[in-house]
Amino acid sequence: MSRPAFLRSIPFAALLAVALALPPSVAVAADEGTAPDALAPGSWSVQFSVQPDFQLGSYSGSTLSLKKHLASGNALRMGLSVGWSNLSDDLTGSTADTTVFRSQSSVLDANTWSLGINALYLWYAHNAAPVHAYWGLGPSFTITHGHDERTAVLTNSPPGVPASSLTLFDEQKSDGWSTGLGGVLGAEWLVARRVGVFAEYGTSFGYNHVEMKRVSTQTFPSPSAPVTNRDDQTRNRWDFSGSGGRLGVSVYY
Repeated sequence: MSRPAFLRSIPFAALLAVALALPPSVAVAADEGTAPDALAPGSWSVQFSVQPDFQLGSYSGSTLSLKKHLASGNALRMGLSVGWSNLSDDLTGSTADTTVFRSQSSVLDANTWSLGINALYLWYAHNAAPVHAYWGLGPSFTITHGHDERTAVLTNSPPGVPASSLTLFDEQKSDGWSTGLGGVLGAEWLVARRVGVFAEYGTSFGYNHVEMKRVSTQTFPSPSAPVTNRDDQTRNRWDFSGSGGRLGVSVYY
């Protein structure tokens, strides 16, 4: 999924430079032995990932990632992922030789969408240091749908003979869902009163279920009857994987 233009235009280096130019509230908080305002109960933040080109993007595949710090001193991080695409295409072509003229036309209409949610409960190390260790655990759930229709017409026109056409119709549908449990282990450095830079390792264990249906129909020149083929498949998969190290930025408000 491509990132929105406003995310691609935010360089991480510029944000970090602004953060370091802000008043040193973190150091003050550490000296006073109190938690910075960013980690105070009731504070909210939005998370961004740091890309290889030092620009900011969506975090951990989520269209939107939000975190709220709770009265317990811990936090709840929630992610929402939305994806949608549509493809329509019309093609025409023809070939000819001394005996026959052949033409072909096809129409494609395809669309897919997905919706996912995830949540992590984060336990923070309660100390006044500007770097705060944490770990978290939580569920995720995603649903997906895809629909693909293709129609092709092949026409042969031999000289002195009526043209004959073969029509091919192919329709595919897929519906799936997945659920899982994820965990993270990381640390957050509060570089300013309202900006935190964090690094974490993640892992997940999940189950994926997909049902696919395909119907193909060939319609020959009369008087032949159409020929239809059906193919139904179901796939189930267990998956255990790690995300490796990730670097992100939390902007608090």
